[in-house]
Amino acid sequence: MRYDARDGSLTVVMTMPLRRTRVLIVDDNEDLIYLYRRCLSGSRYNMASLSQGSTVLEEIETIRPDVIVLDLMLPDADGWQLLAELHEHPVSRDTPLIVCSVVREEELALALGATLCLSKPVQCQELIAALDQAMLTRAATRDRQATGRNA
Repeated sequence: MRYDARDGSLTVVMTMPLRRTRVLIVDDNEDLIYLYRRCLSGSRYNMASLSQGSTVLEEIETIRPDVIVLDLMLPDADGWQLLAELHEHPVSRDTPLIVCSVVREEELALALGATLCLSKPVQCQELIAALDQAMLTRAATRDRQATGRNA
């Protein structure tokens, strides 16, 4: 919500999303899943989570996330390979991928398709800011694609 007071008048501008944004969190740490759920409670983000990296490619068909937050340290899958596969998968290739991990290899993550990188431990404000930035990036990409098609 934004307020603007000029010339003795007050203008109130409210922006409300038409639907909640679907976030898929892929992390095997149940404490972090709980933290993320608390962080996103009451926000525009609707969270789903998976603790098994091996099920992600199947589940994205059903979940159809708007953004994916991926831990690289998964017990049943190579996080780097999963990142690359998500970046190439038909359902998720245009989906922003946020790597959130203790592994600090931002250059490699970005090269494999990550949109953004967060270092653990992550604070609620950082998570929401990263999700907001990822969604802006997605919207800008879609606008460029639409403009390119219409040109």
